[in-house]
Amino acid sequence: GFDKINDTKKKTFYDKIARLHTLRLLMKFERLKDIHGLEHVIDLNKQKNKVLDYGCGTSDLGLVAASKGCNVTICDLNDEKFDFSRWRYERNSFKVETIPINNPMKLPELKENSFDIILVADVMKQVINPIEHLILFYNALRPGGLLFCNQGIPQNNNPSDTVGKRFSHWSITDQLN
Repeated sequence: GFDKINDTKKKTFYDKIARLHTLRLLMKFERLKDIHGLEHVIDLNKQKNKVLDYGCGTSDLGLVAASKGCNVTICDLNDEKFDFSRWRYERNSFKVETIPINNPMKLPELKENSFDIILVADVMKQVINPIEHLILFYNALRPGGLLFCNQGIPQNNNPSDTVGKRFSHWSITDQLN
């Protein structure tokens, strides 16, 4: 795991992640809005939520959920970034369950009715079949569960932005009943 990597390699990897985070901020992704929205949703529900951070990346939102007392499961490609995410939870003394994706062409298995909240940030624009993923999430959510989905499309009003046009309807935070 990430904890067994020497300090020089950790610094190099952390520097790469910091660069990606800075680029994300420079590209005007609205992570702060996501954090406030997620905190509000968690605060509304007085029970301890079970949260899936799907396509977690460095798991910024998952860590917010864990800091609010939620039981978090992270799911992403099984690589160094996934190890880094797991390490971030350990470093903050948060328990985390993991679902590593070893084959990106195959959907991971998620238990039905097992999550109160599924976080999907900046993921749907990268998957081959978004509808299959939405069905997967719908089945994994408990009744009344919440799909917290944001595509992180930069604030760009350029009409020639085909990515923005194609995925603007995915920029949702909506409850599935």
